[in-house]
Amino acid sequence: MEWSDFSDDYDMLFCDSAVAKSIKQDIYVNKLSRIKSIVKVLFLFFRKNKCIDFKYNGINNLYVLESMTPSNFKTINPIFELDKSSKLIIVTTPVFQRIDNVRYRGNLFNIDDYTFVNIGDFINSLHFCRRFNNKFRFVNIFQLIFLYLRASSLNNVLNELFSNVKCNNIILTNDTLGLSNLIVQNSRVFNIKNYVLQHGLPTKFYFPTSADNYIVWGRRFVSEFKNKGARSKLYSLGSPKVDEVMKYCFSDAKYNDFLKRYNISNNKKIFTYFSNSHAPELDKKVHEINIKLLNGLISHKDYHVCIKLHPSESMQFIKEVLQPYDGKYTIIDHEDDVYDLVKFSSYCASIYSTLLIESMCLGTYTFQFNATKSHKIPDYSNGGGCVEINSFEQLELSLNASNKNKILNQQLKYTENYFSNQGTSSEKILELIHERNCI
Repeated sequence: MEWSDFSDDYDMLFCDSAVAKSIKQDIYVNKLSRIKSIVKVLFLFFRKNKCIDFKYNGINNLYVLESMTPSNFKTINPIFELDKSSKLIIVTTPVFQRIDNVRYRGNLFNIDDYTFVNIGDFINSLHFCRRFNNKFRFVNIFQLIFLYLRASSLNNVLNELFSNVKCNNIILTNDTLGLSNLIVQNSRVFNIKNYVLQHGLPTKFYFPTSADNYIVWGRRFVSEFKNKGARSKLYSLGSPKVDEVMKYCFSDAKYNDFLKRYNISNNKKIFTYFSNSHAPELDKKVHEINIKLLNGLISHKDYHVCIKLHPSESMQFIKEVLQPYDGKYTIIDHEDDVYDLVKFSSYCASIYSTLLIESMCLGTYTFQFNATKSHKIPDYSNGGGCVEINSFEQLELSLNASNKNKILNQQLKYTENYFSNQGTSSEKILELIHERNCI
């Protein structure tokens, strides 16, 4: 069995592809020895659990951050910062390792410290199984066994945690990933209200919903969620991420530092492309065609092309597609603030990203690349949103258009219909939770 066969099946098991791919690549590079893997498997069953020896009383709201991408963090962080009655966030090991904020570190409950089967053991054991037997079915059985063991272990820890920690509400960014789904189920047992914040566009991954309460971005999403089979009670209150967008302040110092770090001429206009070749809804050919729309701009004397990869995305794909232009475009670091990048840019584009909406919120001229006219992706251009681009000739015409201010105003109005309570959604969400506590 080839590594690619195993990795495809492995990615299906872990919905959080950012974590999955990073772990998968580490395993592939390091190639754990068989002896080490066997030891891991043995200790998996004989390791003693840590006891949850603390109690928190009077917590109003408990937060859950199961996966860690900048976007995911920005969805939940504004509410947590505003909510003075909250003291605890449930996280997994990859999230725990990436948060260095002092306030957060003192309030994190790393559930993998208490589980019988943690992610590291699970992955190492799978790697051992793959090396021990090349039959795909054999590996698949072990995957199911360990997933079951992890779910059982998580369930036990959650039962103990909720027995010790008294809270009224749980706020999550999804109800479909394993830990989050178990938390929703356990919250009902302990009579705790659960709320999920809409984190992304309503693709099939999110359905059917299992949470009791789902907070969506705007009124248009209420009907969309209902049509796709959402069983939750829906509230149109906006996105905490957009609250952060509305507070954004441009900094000349940060802009000049950005130009210097990436060696970008002050005389060139920055054109930023938010790539997402990892998206399961689209095949590689679609991304190749859309990326190649940038080829003309890369050679243009008036523009500097910046490419921001999704945290789950491999740089190898971009390098292959843009190989003829190596050194003539800039890959932006994951650590760079995405809102800074949007404001530093004269134009932003993507094929499929909520950053298209956030870019319009920030007042940057925004394009949606859809050269294949794919119906699998959300249409952000309908009703005065992004300028849809199907060819390089069309892109050139749009860049030279004389009615840019009119289009920018249209794009801002479009976002007002897309997101409710822009700038105040975090307050509105906490108000709703407080009101429902009194019921």
